[in-house]
Amino acid sequence: MILFYALLLLLLVVARYVIVRRVAALERKYVKIARTTDELLKAQPLKPGNTSKPDPYAAARQAYLLGQAVERRERLEARYCACQKLGERFTALVAAVRGWKGRKLPYVVGALDVLLVFGALDYFGYRDHLSAQAVVEFLSSLVSKNA
Repeated sequence: MILFYALLLLLLVVARYVIVRRVAALERKYVKIARTTDELLKAQPLKPGNTSKPDPYAAARQAYLLGQAVERRERLEARYCACQKLGERFTALVAAVRGWKGRKLPYVVGALDVLLVFGALDYFGYRDHLSAQAVVEFLSSLVSKNA
């Protein structure tokens, strides 16, 4: 059963690594898009040629591009926050499973052993001897012999 625990822990650690790498990739992507959005915000629309009037089409285009960049940033921020929350919860789960080793693991492994033994006995045809009524009769016969 320790082998099953080790395999479970290995599987959880690998899954945690994948989730943490995904969070890091989303963070890099978010920083890149946030930087682009800030650059678009700070960019001033150029005045065309010799006129003192700003070009309304250039201003509208810049506002449109800024709106698109903000939408992309907000979508990515929502995905990043959700993935980061999942990563934190999964890291806590892995830490909890690692903490089972000395405290809860013997009890869980013992319960799994009992379930596997009963499952094997049921599979091999000892179902009649494993019923609740048969167990109660067996225990009552043991108590009556000892009394």
